[in-house]
Amino acid sequence: MVFPIIVAIGAGVVACLAAVLVKICFFVIAKLGFLASGVAANSFAAWLHAQLGIVAAGSCFAFLQSAGAGGAAAGIIKGVITKLVAYLVGGLGAWVAGSAAWAGYGA
Repeated sequence: MVFPIIVAIGAGVVACLAAVLVKICFFVIAKLGFLASGVAANSFAAWLHAQLGIVAAGSCFAFLQSAGAGGAAAGIIKGVITKLVAYLVGGLGAWVAGSAAWAGYGA
């Protein structure tokens, strides 16, 4: 049966794609200036911090700083990206399997 192979390939695609997207997301956050050591000097984050003044807890700025520092927000970002990729790949797999069954190839 072909379906276990398709499921294994789908799981591999989810894992690889999610890992790549998480790395890209954290790369962008770091390039904006949200680092583990704090806000980087002469960065977008430093400019934004100067515009905002006192940063409120729970704000978008605080969330990005937490993510850049590897705090709780980093886990949230990883979880959201992994779930989104899993849903998209799962939906695509279901669509392909449904199309194949509809065409008479696997049912």
